[in-house]
Amino acid sequence: MPARAAPAATGFTMIELMIAVSITVALGAIASPSLAQLVSRHRLQEAAHGLQSDLAQARHVALRLGMPVWASFQPGAKWCYALSVGQPVNCHGPTPGVQVLNIVHASRYPQVQMLQADTMALDGRSGLAQANQGQLPKAVLASQHGQRVEVRLGAMGRASLCNPDRAQPGHGACIELAEP
Repeated sequence: MPARAAPAATGFTMIELMIAVSITVALGAIASPSLAQLVSRHRLQEAAHGLQSDLAQARHVALRLGMPVWASFQPGAKWCYALSVGQPVNCHGPTPGVQVLNIVHASRYPQVQMLQADTMALDGRSGLAQANQGQLPKAVLASQHGQRVEVRLGAMGRASLCNPDRAQPGHGACIELAEP
């Protein structure tokens, strides 16, 4: 009876394992920036949709109470905004005697900045937005990767989103329209 050969060992050699790890690391390095941009864009969209929803709620409250509702902003890295009834308020501190509907701070949306924002007012009888010096109010939000979204309050008191940079996906490009 012939002698049997020992079974061949199965598995990976150290060289094969190192090649697989190197390929995985290279693919991870390529995918990492696009994943970071995706997360950044998602946070930006979430903040813009949050503000849009809050403005819709503010319009509803203004019509229900028959009183003006204000959206007051403090732009910058530590931005915030407050929705209040009757008069604007400072979102960083209490305003005695004013009904505050909601206060949102930048900490809710990490790595999102508010570059600029106009105070917004919604009429309590009609729900219409009040134009400021012939321009409808807007807030500009930006991600850490330079993506921007504008939240605009239209003449009818409805908030909409647009991209000031046509190259950014997600919403239509902003069109500059002045209120007559």
